[in-house]
Amino acid sequence: MDDRIFFSARQVVVVNKVVDPATGRIAYKPFYHSTVRNPDGSRKRYAKIWIPDKDHRKFTFTADENGLERNGRRGYIQVPYENVRTITKDGKKTLQSFLIINNASEAVFTVYFQHHRDKVTGKFDHPQSCKVSLKELKQIFVRREIDVKRDLGLDRPNPENKQEKAKSPNRKKDLGKAR
Repeated sequence: MDDRIFFSARQVVVVNKVVDPATGRIAYKPFYHSTVRNPDGSRKRYAKIWIPDKDHRKFTFTADENGLERNGRRGYIQVPYENVRTITKDGKKTLQSFLIINNASEAVFTVYFQHHRDKVTGKFDHPQSCKVSLKELKQIFVRREIDVKRDLGLDRPNPENKQEKAKSPNRKKDLGKAR
């Protein structure tokens, strides 16, 4: 059985913005994992999913071993690109995304945190990454499938069905019963 984690499509980054040294133009290159390989030997494509900030999640990160606070920082997880799916409306605009997790009982995710520059010394601090289980990941990404469908209007009947009901000869009888 697979589980799903829902998040906004704006939280997914699938390409890295780089400057092409030959032309000087901005190029977008996909993220690849440094060590994970496909069966043919090529590097596996990954997506970066930004986690919600501390006000929009039910999970609190503790300080790391060096005493650096991780809860207020921006963080992300890396997942295989083929596990990220999108929900589109009318086949045009991507509205929501979700992550399909296979082997949910064994799933462990690593949350990486952004570095901050110390204002006094000018050096960057490096908070340690954090391992979270699927249960904890669901507390980080609190959106549910029911909420997503309601927000996108996917649980409402199609407008064609409403028009057919309005033209129905039994419409007045149905309205009288409802009152």
